[in-house]
Amino acid sequence: MEESVLTRIRHIIGGNLGSSLRMTLESASEDRCIVSMPTDGPSLNAKKRVHGGAIAALIDTAATGAAWANPKLGPNARGTTVSISINYQASAQGPLLRAEARVTRRGRSMVFLEISVTDMHAAAIAHGIVSYKLEPDLA
Repeated sequence: MEESVLTRIRHIIGGNLGSSLRMTLESASEDRCIVSMPTDGPSLNAKKRVHGGAIAALIDTAATGAAWANPKLGPNARGTTVSISINYQASAQGPLLRAEARVTRRGRSMVFLEISVTDMHAAAIAHGIVSYKLEPDLA
């Protein structure tokens, strides 16, 4: 993957929400992105469990990274999530969650993605489907 694309993805993950939840880019390749998030501190709810909203943010962030993981996007490309659906499968265990996002279809301005969230034991925590509008400004 080109360094400019990786820089763009790191910028997305390191934005205000991603940095607040201490998200980290594990890897990225064309149409794929893996992001991790600790399961302590700001991701916890009042009952000391990982908040569903924090998991949703992890899904959205990983999906956005995968949508932007395309070397054909120009420097003035812009995008936004237009739809997100999440099925929570279990409460999070362990010190870290991992979201693996992959593009299932890329159209002219719409990108469709699937995201799986697992804990450090590879147990399924959540599954997400995201539709992302991306104006490519083709280089």
